[in-house]
Amino acid sequence: MAQGFTAISTSLGEAERVRDGKAWTAKDYAEHQKYYNIDPARSKLNSVLISADGLNERDLVNRFMEPEMLAANQVQIDKVKRWNDAHSEPDPDNPGKTRMMMNPDKGKRYGKRSINKTRMFPVGAYKDKGTKQMPYDTFKSYIQLGNARGKEADSTRLRTGVLQQYAVSWGNSDEWQNDPTRKALLDAIQGDDLTRAKQATQIFEGAYVKPFLEQFQTENPSLHVLQAVVHYDETNPHLQFSVMPHVAGVESGGLGSTSYTKALKTDHPELHASKIIGEFYESQHLKLRDQIKTTKLGKSAMILGARPGSHKSHRVDQFAKMEEDNAKQMQWLADATAEVKRSQAKADADQQDAAKTKDNALAWSKESSITLITGSDPSHRVPAERNNGVVGEPISSDEGRKQHKEQSANWLVQTALRVAQAAAAKLQALKKAVKEREKEVKEREDRAKKREDIVTAREQAQKNRNKVFDAKMLDIVAPNMDSLKRDELLNDGNAIVTVGASKGKIEQRYVTVDNYIGLGIMGLKKVRSDPAAPVAQRQRADERLANVQHTMVAHIANEHKDDDIDWGDRFGIDLSLSKSVSVNKVKKQYTQQKQRKKVQQDDELEF
Repeated sequence: MAQGFTAISTSLGEAERVRDGKAWTAKDYAEHQKYYNIDPARSKLNSVLISADGLNERDLVNRFMEPEMLAANQVQIDKVKRWNDAHSEPDPDNPGKTRMMMNPDKGKRYGKRSINKTRMFPVGAYKDKGTKQMPYDTFKSYIQLGNARGKEADSTRLRTGVLQQYAVSWGNSDEWQNDPTRKALLDAIQGDDLTRAKQATQIFEGAYVKPFLEQFQTENPSLHVLQAVVHYDETNPHLQFSVMPHVAGVESGGLGSTSYTKALKTDHPELHASKIIGEFYESQHLKLRDQIKTTKLGKSAMILGARPGSHKSHRVDQFAKMEEDNAKQMQWLADATAEVKRSQAKADADQQDAAKTKDNALAWSKESSITLITGSDPSHRVPAERNNGVVGEPISSDEGRKQHKEQSANWLVQTALRVAQAAAAKLQALKKAVKEREKEVKEREDRAKKREDIVTAREQAQKNRNKVFDAKMLDIVAPNMDSLKRDELLNDGNAIVTVGASKGKIEQRYVTVDNYIGLGIMGLKKVRSDPAAPVAQRQRADERLANVQHTMVAHIANEHKDDDIDWGDRFGIDLSLSKSVSVNKVKKQYTQQKQRKKVQQDDELEF
């Protein structure tokens, strides 16, 4: 991982090396070592700056949103209290108490309002009472809807979860090995002395990690950091942290917005709206480079190194570019090696010529050898035994080049060939590593695609089951419905339909299929309970309501077929029949047999 600020995708448990709230076992490490270079022995050095406390993403997001949920619940409580207070008066028969006022329109007292549990989040005093959808599920549905709007299947902008994750690295493998400042830290961290390793991690975090994270939190208040871990058990030390984009507001039913773009716009109005994500990552890269450049450990600072890359993940085309660069370097080595061999052959052929010609040939041989050594290993030095007992300077320096020129042509040629061979072997190893990494990335992407296909297939199967259920319900509550409107409701989920008549005028509404079915059921209940309606009409309404109940229970039984529950017995329905008997007959039968304390009324069932 090069020095840079990069978007990643991983689990909260993987970041802290935990599964189901417990530390990784040897089996967990073995499973992850297939894809990452993790050293279990050094995992104890990992530093959890901000812990997810073993929670999964859903529970962590809901915990973060708990203050918002409590505030929303209090709004509902206050609203009901204000209405009850406004419609109550002192009770003359009970001093110090109140009673509800008379309703002048109905000639009786107002009924005292109670809290609607469907509008209350299951937190605080309503933890076991509230039934309102939790924030994570609301946010997740909006994210999935956004992904479905014009997004390409391979777009890097698709969000798979509510949280956004980043990795921050202060150098690549070469920089950690060759930069003296980084190398000193890495040797201490990876050494056998645990006390020294702990001290090195504290120095690294105090100088680089914590200042960067604190600056990020200050400058990005809408990107709330919910987890931050420093990894020392992989190839190089790096920071991995997870944020929740959240801006308070009226979106999502008053829960605010988790739009990544809106969070960035709120914190950084100076960035261009059309390029805001790219410019945000670029700004983080620059801040990281500025920190590397200005932070000193003692008297030295890390070498700045090459400019970090973009926030995009590695793709196959990048590996192709790396292979192309390797091929060019290997070609240069081959050409330079051939030039040395030609120069040596010429020197050997000209040995019998005049002394001047021989000297020129040897000079050419030495110069080409020095060129090859410099290109293959700029740090090469003349050994002490050939330099008056003192190790020479690097050949890339003027003094080192001079020391190499003072050596014999034969030694330079042999050294150049040996150095070139070692460089070629290193390039071959790098090429192999690149190939393996490319294969690994491709396999990982294939696995992700398979998982995505499975989820899509399951969602489509669920939609098909729901559509069949809705069609059965429409056939019961609205058997004479216009076929075009019926298809529109089933396929689009909503339509403008006629729902009743008032004072001779037809009333039309824009309703969903669930709304329309609910209105149909309400209409059947109204007919069944209307004493003025003909007996035959009331009986037909009763039979259709029985079929509604039968269809709904059959749907529940199919959706929860893995549960150890006899749904037909629970509601007194024989699911083997195509439809149910009269609802009232079922109630009477169960009351007489006393197999239930109370038969739940069909209009109180909640599905």
